[in-house]
Amino acid sequence: MLKLTILLLLSISAIFWWRHTQSWNFWHTNPTPTLQAKAPKNVSPSLKEIKEEIWEFPLGDKVVKAVMYQVGDYKQEVYFNMHDNENTCVDATKQIIQEFGGRFVELQHGGAREISFRINGVLYKVDPNRIYTYKGVEATLRNYGSYSAEAHEAVYQFGQALIAKILADAQMVVAMHNNFNTKTFSVYSFATGGVFDVDASDTFITNTMGSGDFFYVTTEQFFKFFKEKNINAVLQDNSNVTDDGSLAVYCGQQNIPYINCEAEHGHLTQQVEMLRAMQPLWATKNQK
Repeated sequence: MLKLTILLLLSISAIFWWRHTQSWNFWHTNPTPTLQAKAPKNVSPSLKEIKEEIWEFPLGDKVVKAVMYQVGDYKQEVYFNMHDNENTCVDATKQIIQEFGGRFVELQHGGAREISFRINGVLYKVDPNRIYTYKGVEATLRNYGSYSAEAHEAVYQFGQALIAKILADAQMVVAMHNNFNTKTFSVYSFATGGVFDVDASDTFITNTMGSGDFFYVTTEQFFKFFKEKNINAVLQDNSNVTDDGSLAVYCGQQNIPYINCEAEHGHLTQQVEMLRAMQPLWATKNQK
C-alpha cells in the first residue's frame, strides 16, 4: 500500500513538472504580441508637423512680429495675412496648410488693423497693406494724421524688409483678408460704376456666392481659372490701378503673381472652400 501511494505521488509530481515546463516554453517562445496603434487613414505624417518661426521687424520704437507657419515642403508659394484684426482668414489658412501643406506668414501687431509706433515721441499709424510703394507710404501716414520725412523713411524700409523676407524666392503670393461686405467694399465695388472700377480691367460675379467673398488677382490666367470655376473674381488693371501702396499694386508692378482671397468676417467655411478650390492652380504653377 505504501509503495502504491509513493508511486501515485511520483506520477502526480511528474505530470505537474511536465505541464509547468510546457507552459514556460510556450510563453517564452511565443511572447505576448505588442499592440501597435494604427495610423489614422488619409493623414500624411509630414502634414502633422508644423514648423513655426518668429520673425521680428523694427519700426520706430516698436518691434513688429511675424509668425511663419510651415507644413511640409515650401513650394515657393506663400500665404500672407497683414491685418491683425482679420482672424477668420487666419483660421482658414491654418486649416488649408494642414490639409495641403504650405507656408503661411501672419503679421501680429496688437490685434488692430493698423500698426502704431512712435519716433521721437510722436505717434504714427499706418495700414500694413499700404506700405509697399514710396507713394503709398506717404498716403497712409497722412491718412492717419502725423507725417514726417523720418517716419516715411522708417515705414518704407519696414515694408521693404517685410517683402524681402516674406516674398523671398516666392513664385506666388496669396494675401489673406476679411471684410464686412459693405456698399463701399465688395466684389461689386470693382464692377462698372463701382467705387474702384478704375482699378479693375475685368470682373466676374456669380449669384452662387456672397458678394463679400471673392478673389482679386493680378494675372489673366488666375482670373480665367476662377471664372471657369464660377467663383467671384476681379482682375486688377496693372497699368492703371491707383498706387495706394498695397501688396497687390506692388506685385503688379514687379510682375509677381498675386492672389487676394477675400471673405466676409465669420465666413470660415466659405473661405476654406475658396482656398481648396484654388489648389489645382497652385499645382499647375509648380509644374512650370
